[in-house]
Amino acid sequence: MLSAIFYIILLVVIGILMPFLGVTNGNKVKDILDRSPQLKVSIYRQTIVTLWVITVLVLVMMYFNNQPLSHIGAEFILDHMLMTKLLIVCIGYLGLVNLVNLSASSADRLKQLFHRVLYIIPVSKKEYRWSILLSFTAGFCEEIIFRGFLYEQANMYMPEFMGLIVVNIIFALCHWGTGYKNALWSFALGVIWSVIYLKTGSLWIPVLMHILIDITSMTFGRKLLMQQKVQSTAKSR
Repeated sequence: MLSAIFYIILLVVIGILMPFLGVTNGNKVKDILDRSPQLKVSIYRQTIVTLWVITVLVLVMMYFNNQPLSHIGAEFILDHMLMTKLLIVCIGYLGLVNLVNLSASSADRLKQLFHRVLYIIPVSKKEYRWSILLSFTAGFCEEIIFRGFLYEQANMYMPEFMGLIVVNIIFALCHWGTGYKNALWSFALGVIWSVIYLKTGSLWIPVLMHILIDITSMTFGRKLLMQQKVQSTAKSR
């Protein structure tokens, strides 16, 4: 009985509360950071803690219900060799994208792509370090939460395809606060990652892709802001 109640509470938090806050809190966060950009690290920290708490609760609940990690495609967590390889790939990619210079044409395209989310992009080195930690957290935790746990729960009550669509709509709504275009991209990527999970039975590829995409966004978004800052300083002189 207690386990069932806990399941319901967790499903309500993930399937209702998180998308609701994603839709309603987006402008609030933007207003806060527009007025006090120094709070950006605090926003990163809050998001990281929230995602890890929910992920741990999911895994603990599965443990006490004797559900294997393979039930949500997360058995790769126990493969130390694979986890090491994933970490090496991500760190290597992080170093690589930091070596890439941003051309003028690329900067123009990024302005159009990132104009709605620049308020959440890191500027200082401290912010950037926390944003990378957020990228790792979101890539791992969101795949466990949405493509793993929530999708498997949805499959208990609806056809596989419908479950895939519903779960990724919820995932997209959680990103609605950064603009509808970003939400649409989140939905599209979520569907792709869900299909990969269905084909492979494991979340390690979606986790890796998610982390790399977030690292790319944070890194090139920061490069764009730094370039704009330099240009603004040059013009003021």
